[in-house]
Amino acid sequence: MENPVQNTERLIREINLIHQNYSQDYFETGKVEKVNLSRTLHKVPLEHILAYRLNLHEAVNDYLAFADVRGIDFFYRVKTAESIRDKVGTVICNAPTNIPPTIL
Repeated sequence: MENPVQNTERLIREINLIHQNYSQDYFETGKVEKVNLSRTLHKVPLEHILAYRLNLHEAVNDYLAFADVRGIDFFYRVKTAESIRDKVGTVICNAPTNIPPTIL
C-alpha cells in the first residue's frame, strides 16, 4: 500500500502523462492549432475558446478512464464559461495596446 506522498507522486506522473498524450494527440496531429494566446487573444473568437474548453474537458475524462489513479481520491474542475468570459475580457482590457473587447 502506498503512503500519501507516493500517491501524490503517482498522481503527478499521471497528470504529466495525460498532458503529454493530449498534446501529442491534438497539437502534434494538427487537430487543434497551437496559438500563443498572450499575443493573439484579441483575434480569437470567444466561441472558439469555449469550444476548446469543452473539448478539453471531454478529453480529460477520456484520458482519466485509462489513468492509474486507483486508490487516489481527487477531483478536478473546469472553468465555467462565465469565468472564461470574465478572464478574457480582463486580459484584453489590460493588454498594452488596449484593444477593445469586441469579441465579448
